[in-house]
Amino acid sequence: MPSYKKSVAVIFDGSLRTVGGAERFAVNMVRIYETIGFKPILLMLGNELKFLRDDRSSIVEVPVMKIMMRSIAFLNVSHFKLILQILKSVDIIHILYCESPIQLLITLLGRLWGKRVVSSPLASFSFLFHHSRFKALLSIPLIFIKLVITKLSDIVHVASLYDYHYLRNVSSSIVLIPHSFTITSKLIDHVHKRVPEQLAEYNLPQHMKGIKICFLGRFSEDKGSLISLEALRILRSRGVDAYLVIIGPRIYALKSLINYARRYSFNALKNILPYVLTAGYLDEETKYKFLKECNVGIIPSISDAVEAFSITLSEFNALGIPVVASAVGALKYRLKPYAGILVKPSDSKALADGVIQALSIEKVRTLPDVITFEQEVNLWERALRRFL
Repeated sequence: MPSYKKSVAVIFDGSLRTVGGAERFAVNMVRIYETIGFKPILLMLGNELKFLRDDRSSIVEVPVMKIMMRSIAFLNVSHFKLILQILKSVDIIHILYCESPIQLLITLLGRLWGKRVVSSPLASFSFLFHHSRFKALLSIPLIFIKLVITKLSDIVHVASLYDYHYLRNVSSSIVLIPHSFTITSKLIDHVHKRVPEQLAEYNLPQHMKGIKICFLGRFSEDKGSLISLEALRILRSRGVDAYLVIIGPRIYALKSLINYARRYSFNALKNILPYVLTAGYLDEETKYKFLKECNVGIIPSISDAVEAFSITLSEFNALGIPVVASAVGALKYRLKPYAGILVKPSDSKALADGVIQALSIEKVRTLPDVITFEQEVNLWERALRRFL
């Protein structure tokens, strides 16, 4: 049996039934705590009306009532009692994103019982600048919850200068630790050194000889899917041999293609469809093999709330791919001129122009906050040293 220094409950308002930046962050934190020598329990406030407990993986998912995707109440008294038992048994409580009433309750109970509280209030005030005014208005109570949890925390973790800028006056215990991602430095080297003949089974279609523009992640409207498709149309109309490669769940791509036809026209969709490849969800190694064949990466999100950090930027940058990104959220702080181009949000012409400009970047330099998992572990171990 392994010997643990301390135990920690990682509180995530969501589940692992979908794969996105938030879910990857939750899993990564569990891996980090295990590597350091803590015994982690991932406590998920799930969307499904189903209780899940996996003692081997130290995962507990409790069904809760939600409003606006935020947990507000437990559905079962026995589940609530289990949560209390878990919280009493651990040394540290780590709250991720810090946006739900239940997470606030857990924080208050943790302080009452003398537990150490770590919080990661990512995307701190971003929803106030949401592209939907309705959502911006409804975000006010969530931001209040975030601020209270931040104030009550022993350590406040931010991943970029975007959150640090807003929270530095709220807490004096802020640590800035960027997110790492699944790919390791060894795998990056492995991808760089492989020759095309060995990657034939993973190659993009042979007819895609022109500029390959990659969108990585959830291809939805808030992530700029319609802007991306329109930018592709603009580039093709200028005589640029451009293709759009979408790596991510196909269901989002299908919805966006339908919505593009509704907003513009069926003929507009018909004209660009031969130049759009929906690769679907790929395993990590295959994904990076696809990425290496692309010329430019795009992150055209339309408001601050969508880009609390952007793992996608780190992935593109680690592989030396120039990026064209909207000037929103953490992207405004993270993307440097030697790694890509920042453009005006929701502007398809600016995105198309940015793609052409990005191609002129001769050698993409690594951004200072693109780190390996091992580096992230070291930073966390240093931050948690006072609790060891």
